[in-house]
Amino acid sequence: MGCYLCNADIGDGQGLCRSCFEKRKAARMMRRQQAPASRVSIPPKQVIIGLLLVLVLVIIASMYGFSIRSSLRQPPGVWAADDPKQDPITNEKRPWRTGQYTVYPLARFDMSARVLLTARYYFASAADVVPLDLTLAWGQLSDQRIVDRINFSHGYRYYF
Repeated sequence: MGCYLCNADIGDGQGLCRSCFEKRKAARMMRRQQAPASRVSIPPKQVIIGLLLVLVLVIIASMYGFSIRSSLRQPPGVWAADDPKQDPITNEKRPWRTGQYTVYPLARFDMSARVLLTARYYFASAADVVPLDLTLAWGQLSDQRIVDRINFSHGYRYYF
C-alpha cells in the first residue's frame, strides 16, 4: 500500500508515509501560529441558556415586588394620632364587578395613617383585585422613635 500523497510504499496501511505526515504536521502548526490572536470563542449553548434564565428570574423578581422600608424618615413625634374609624354600611350599596370578581361593600373606613412598608403583586392570587399591600401605623407606632426600634418584615401578604 502506498502513501496517498506521494505514492511512496509505506506498507503499514495508514495512508501517509513518515515524510508526508511530518510535512502535514508542520503545515498545521504554521496555520495555528498564523491564526489571529483576537479570535473570539462563542460560549456553549448551556452558558447562554443559563444567563438567559438568570436574566428572566431577575426580571420576574423585580416585577413581583419586594417589601421596602419607606426611605422617608419623619422627625420624632406622633404623625397619625387618631385610631381608624370603621362604620358598617347601613344603606344597601350595590355590589360592583371588577374583572371576574364581585365586590360587596360592607364598611366605610376613615383613617390617617403612616405607611411603613409596601409590597406590589403582579402574579399572586387576587393580584388583579388587590395589587398592593400596605403596612400602616397610627397612634404611638407612627412615631419615628418607635419605628426605629422595630424591625418590620414582609412574607406573602403578611407583615411581621
